[in-house]
Amino acid sequence: MKLHTICLRTLLIFSWLLALVISAPLVAHTLSVPIPGKQSILRVGALPDPVTQKGQAIAKLIMEGLDKKDNAYLQKARVELGSLLKKENIGGNYSALYWITGFMLQADESEKSSYIDNALDQSYIDFFIADDFANLKEYLQRKYQVNNFQPTDPEQHIVRTQFLEDMVIFNNPARSTWDSVTEVMDVIATLGADIKKVIDVGAGFGFYSYRLAEIVGNDGTIYAVDTSEPYIAQLKEMTATYSLGNIEPIVSAEDDINISEETDLVFISSLYHVLYSWSQHEKRDPFLKSLKKALRTNGYLVILDNNFNFGNELHNSYIEKDFIVAQLY
Repeated sequence: MKLHTICLRTLLIFSWLLALVISAPLVAHTLSVPIPGKQSILRVGALPDPVTQKGQAIAKLIMEGLDKKDNAYLQKARVELGSLLKKENIGGNYSALYWITGFMLQADESEKSSYIDNALDQSYIDFFIADDFANLKEYLQRKYQVNNFQPTDPEQHIVRTQFLEDMVIFNNPARSTWDSVTEVMDVIATLGADIKKVIDVGAGFGFYSYRLAEIVGNDGTIYAVDTSEPYIAQLKEMTATYSLGNIEPIVSAEDDINISEETDLVFISSLYHVLYSWSQHEKRDPFLKSLKKALRTNGYLVILDNNFNFGNELHNSYIEKDFIVAQLY
């Protein structure tokens, strides 16, 4: 079993192991456990992107630039974002807004095209610039209350804001600046040419599904799985628009992956800490059993999640890798 630690993230790769458990009589003992610090084995923190006055001011500048079609506002917003990127909001929406404003400030189409590396990048920018930046403007209004936005349906407002927020953050083309995207994919690519069927658990809008699809090739299949129907609907639209036939979006249940076919690799990114902090065991345990059932003998389980980083964790959350290993026995 190999363990890889990458930057702020932990990458764990397992082949299913057999564990031998020997029962023995219980003996009463007094156990003294030292507490070396405040670090826990698992943390799900506050909202990963809290709204600040600085953030609201930046959002207002971007909105003014869009409404007035004046790049001076966008340039000022980008300068402000650049000054904050390494100080706060690690892995948050500042990095994404910095990338989006950079794209919009390019002088001509040839310069803009240099920002686009692949179909996923194109789908990202298409989503936010369509219909006079309708989705981007909506995000700025819902997230930062720009133009004194007041939601008429509070419940729908929460759902829609989270949808837009996840698209902004997790499909951000500049994600490699805070996530170890290339390194992770390089590790998976070395696992062997027989890796052809992969489950991407919690695929969201397909950021890793797209990259896994490049690894397995046209004769492979990526089962892009998520419990959110709106996210899968958006992913289906993207795969259809850009002819990504080897990505199969699937809506899973909370207690079942909903895949009957045997696969070669299961990939779980930024989700394991959620499974063990939010999910109730009545649903979590059968869900994980369904994953094991869908993975072939000697297949690979790849877990990518956040490391403890002394208060500077990605999205204010982390899970200790030793805890993850312990869960497999």
